[in-house]
Amino acid sequence: MGLPTAEQLAASPLSVAIFGMGLGESILLRVDGEDGPHWGVIDSARRIHEGKDVNPALETMVACEAYPELVVLTHPHLDHTKGMADIVRRAASGAVVTCVEALMEPSDHLEAISDADDRNANDVSQSIVAHAAMHDAWRKARARRWPLHQGADPLRLGQWQLEILHPSEPEIEAVVDQLQAGGTPNLNDVSAALLIKGDGIRVVLAADGERAAWQAVESRITPEHLRAVQPIKVPHHGSLEAIHPVLIDPDRPSVGREQVVTPFQQSGRLPRFEAGQGVERLLRSVGAMHLTAMPLDLLPTAMPITLGDVQSALTVVDFAGDEDLQFHRQRPPASSLLNSGRRDPRECWVVLGVHVSGQITVRHGAHAVQLVEAV
Repeated sequence: MGLPTAEQLAASPLSVAIFGMGLGESILLRVDGEDGPHWGVIDSARRIHEGKDVNPALETMVACEAYPELVVLTHPHLDHTKGMADIVRRAASGAVVTCVEALMEPSDHLEAISDADDRNANDVSQSIVAHAAMHDAWRKARARRWPLHQGADPLRLGQWQLEILHPSEPEIEAVVDQLQAGGTPNLNDVSAALLIKGDGIRVVLAADGERAAWQAVESRITPEHLRAVQPIKVPHHGSLEAIHPVLIDPDRPSVGREQVVTPFQQSGRLPRFEAGQGVERLLRSVGAMHLTAMPLDLLPTAMPITLGDVQSALTVVDFAGDEDLQFHRQRPPASSLLNSGRRDPRECWVVLGVHVSGQITVRHGAHAVQLVEAV
């Protein structure tokens, strides 16, 4: 199957292609405009696969002969920065290129520490490379800035409008103060969350915000503000800390909303499939969800798959009761709807097609999984 095709992405006025191969997250936007399609990229995910760099969002744009007019780095963590410099260099002339500038590395060095499987790549070096590419684009006037904080003027991409839900300027300043004092703040607390609006439809792309971030959002908006959103990129890989009632409320189930989770495979921790954990609570809120891939190299043989199917394929090993050291070990039984196999990053995606009627069409890469409560 490979990457999403130009025809698939052009099948709706707004297409949101979410890539996530287990360590990395990237979102490609394609929107209709009176003068043709417009493209945007939020974060970057690059992996080494069979000895070659694979950046699915970038490769999809190359195949579609597309150049993004918007490039956003939500926060400087490895799984969002790796390969971002290449996307910045792909940006159209005059594109908006943005990040939380107060968190930018001061260096302009373009060197990076490379690692054969990316797992041990240096977070800071990847931030340096991404930020240096942005500095270079601004300095050469190839790109323009957009303040990436709540309250900034909305941005238009084709017929759609983008607003920043989070973070606020005071929240950014508080994290910067902690960094300057030698602290280690959680950068997910200032991860940028975006709201896309058009034709009465609202789509939330929630980056990696956890509970503190969503409590801050709740303090700024009315409780019902985000209840009617259509598709949603679930924050922080579906962690329990990221499931907040302002956006996802398992006690108030929603109807007709799609939610997509990108996994984070280090230690096999996110999303969690045990009773009471993230996946169960997400399924309670909507009844079905989409994973761009399983946290480990488990490939679907049929869909949909239930939570029970996944739990039968994963064994949780607990080290002395320390929850932080729990991880999933894959042991799919012969009857499982999941098989072990080497995952291709080009197959780990979900495309949400948003139509003017409000209808949502969903397409999956070959390694993506649809999870339901029961079949």
